[in-house]
Amino acid sequence: MDGKICANTSAPVAVKDHRLVKGAQFSALVILSLLLAALLFFFSAAYAEDATKASTRLSGLTEMSIEELMNIKVTLASKKPEKYFDTPAAVYVITNEDIRRSGVTNIPDALRMAPGVEVARIDSTKWSVTIRGLGSELNRRVLVLMDGRSVYNPGIAGVYWDDAVDYPLEDIDRIEIVRGPGGSVWGTNAINGIINIITKNAKDTQGGQVNVGGGTQERAFGDVRYGGKMGGNANYRVYAKYFNRGPLWHADGNNYDDWQGGQAGFSTFWDSENGNTLRLQGDFYDTRLGQHSVGYQILGNADSWGGNILGRWQRNGEQSNTTMQFYYDHVYRNNKREPTGIVDNLDFQFQYVTSSFSRQEINCGLGYRLTAINTKGIYGGADPTSGVPYDLFYDPDRRNDNLFTAFAQDEIALVPSIFFLTIGSKFEHNDYSGYEIQPNARLLWKPTPNQSAWASVSRSARIPTEVEEGLFLIGHYGVFDVTFEPNKDFKSEELTAYEAGYRIQPAKRLAFDLTAYYNVYRNLLSTESVSPFPPVVTFGNKISGDILGGELSIDYSPFDWWKLHASQSIMRISMEPDSDSTEASTEVSAPAYENSSPSHQTLLRSYMDLPYNLKLDCTFRFVGRLPAYSTYPEISSYSNLDVRLAWDIKPSLEISLVGQNLLSAHHPEYSIPVPAGGSAPSEIERGVYGEVKWQW
Repeated sequence: MDGKICANTSAPVAVKDHRLVKGAQFSALVILSLLLAALLFFFSAAYAEDATKASTRLSGLTEMSIEELMNIKVTLASKKPEKYFDTPAAVYVITNEDIRRSGVTNIPDALRMAPGVEVARIDSTKWSVTIRGLGSELNRRVLVLMDGRSVYNPGIAGVYWDDAVDYPLEDIDRIEIVRGPGGSVWGTNAINGIINIITKNAKDTQGGQVNVGGGTQERAFGDVRYGGKMGGNANYRVYAKYFNRGPLWHADGNNYDDWQGGQAGFSTFWDSENGNTLRLQGDFYDTRLGQHSVGYQILGNADSWGGNILGRWQRNGEQSNTTMQFYYDHVYRNNKREPTGIVDNLDFQFQYVTSSFSRQEINCGLGYRLTAINTKGIYGGADPTSGVPYDLFYDPDRRNDNLFTAFAQDEIALVPSIFFLTIGSKFEHNDYSGYEIQPNARLLWKPTPNQSAWASVSRSARIPTEVEEGLFLIGHYGVFDVTFEPNKDFKSEELTAYEAGYRIQPAKRLAFDLTAYYNVYRNLLSTESVSPFPPVVTFGNKISGDILGGELSIDYSPFDWWKLHASQSIMRISMEPDSDSTEASTEVSAPAYENSSPSHQTLLRSYMDLPYNLKLDCTFRFVGRLPAYSTYPEISSYSNLDVRLAWDIKPSLEISLVGQNLLSAHHPEYSIPVPAGGSAPSEIERGVYGEVKWQW
């Protein structure tokens, strides 16, 4: 299902909060940390000259000027390197230094730093991550990539953030985010946006590194990495990581959602003198995820493991580049709430970019993906609200899906160095909806070197999956059954997006990025009644609507040793069922879509390089409320503050103390009614952890 679990509300069980003493102790620690932070702030102001000298000895983001940040090379918007400042799309880059200095311990939480990205933690192992609205546990409408490898799982029509999207954070080079559709070059499911987690080149991770840490929520974590050379032009990296995360807070004290996992992998990179490069890398993971009880049935831990291997060859010439890439991905998941799922993806891509033509750059490519899905057996469970038993299965339970793709894009310099037009489209054929065409047109205007304006119109689509066309669920109510049957004629969800943006760097230490958008949706997923008795429901495409919004981000560096960032995101979601809809569920409905994402978010970040190799980093977030609807309770607006204090004892050794969610003892971020006889929804707790990093 898209959206949230439908259940009746019930009053939380009154229990004694056994964390009161622990909370009081921690509050004292937080107050002490904040006092220390304040003292350090005033201390740094008094010794600004020393701070500047100290910062020159350290490698960090605060050494990078605003101009250098604006000129970071990004590849996600057009599948070729281009300056961030000159990209005719709403692009944002989370750098490795952003990740490190924010103190986050996982990729979903790192994505909170990007404007227009909504992240809501559901429990210890699950997140709703979306871009520009329509959030859900399954993250259906955002294409997520790891080094260009799609981690979208067609077996669930979504993304598993708890296992398939993970990597040692120190070895992530950057996370590129496109807010808005990217179907013209990336294809299906890039409907609301694209996220690409890009890992470091092996030649940039030579030597060894060990990170270890632990605390209240992050019980224990660590990773080890070693990189070396294999001859003059070849480099490699191997790594392993482990984590043990505690459960979140629950009103009834049923702390079910602990989480443990490990991962290992390698990356190799060959760089020849004639312009050829070859990259080969792979990963393997194994995780155990705590699950809540359903009625009186204790589900226990979910099991998930998988692996992947990716190879990429690239030849860079004076006027053309050629790239060939393949990857294989295997996912096994048994979460004891549905049939065991096994998904295998085999993907091939070819891309050619040439600037041989006058004032034109042609970018084109071909691709093929084979997806094998095996949903083994029939799962017999019980509804978390009523305890009614049901059977869940897929028909067919095994299938192979083919996806053929081609794209072409032409960037035309209408006025060299000033005015550019980009037109192109993706052409696809899949086994569900047949042919899909996703065109795109973009204009870029650079009136001066330090400002640019752009506008675009594009179409993107999310194609059907086995979930919509193969899922059966039969609820047994004794005298009759309620049947949820698949829809063999499910259509692709469609988006037509209109965007405009403006970037300016009015001063050396100041830059603005403003974007506005208007998204028009058709054929969104709905749940339709087929027969009132015996009750039969199915998936449909009976919801349409629009989203209007905008994002503003500001980068300011008052001193060489101090960097500030602020962003504001606003949106208005308006959805309604089609006139012929027989809407049958509050899970997938117009009110569910309208209340899926907050209408506004605010983010403030501060990075400070202090004297004596100290760093003080603070992140403040304000997230607007989610109104109540049907049986779903309201999620109140909330504010969060994360503080990180780090000390570089020497260039190869750093220790840090991080406080997370410091402004409240606990708060919910995702609306799920309390199931009758089940567990209370999870709430995000205040936490603290320490970490040691050593390099050699």
